[in-house]
Amino acid sequence: MSTPSAWGLSYEDVIGLCWLAYAGQGTRGNWRFASGVWNLTSVYEQGSYRAVTVMSPSGKKILSFAGTDDLLDWGDNIEQGLIGFSPQYILARTHALFVNPDIVTGHSLGGGLASYAAIN
Repeated sequence: MSTPSAWGLSYEDVIGLCWLAYAGQGTRGNWRFASGVWNLTSVYEQGSYRAVTVMSPSGKKILSFAGTDDLLDWGDNIEQGLIGFSPQYILARTHALFVNPDIVTGHSLGGGLASYAAIN
């Protein structure tokens, strides 16, 4: 069975992009993944919000959001579910409008941020 892919990204690529947002710790520069060399061009952090902009080997601009990482993030998860808006979701939308990425991705809370940014 083959692994899924979408928008030219393999499953392994998406894992790597999410890892950069979580654990890359803001280290800009080139990162080697199975599909080639990816260039982390920018990191944006505000409170517990973190997103990275990465250029793919094919030149696509990708915005990857970090997900639930601490108690503040859980508060945003709950607030989004109960109220419909949380500071991280609003920041993700604003950030995506500024970056104008070809693709957005994320894991956990980051997946929610990516979905919200993509449809808004």
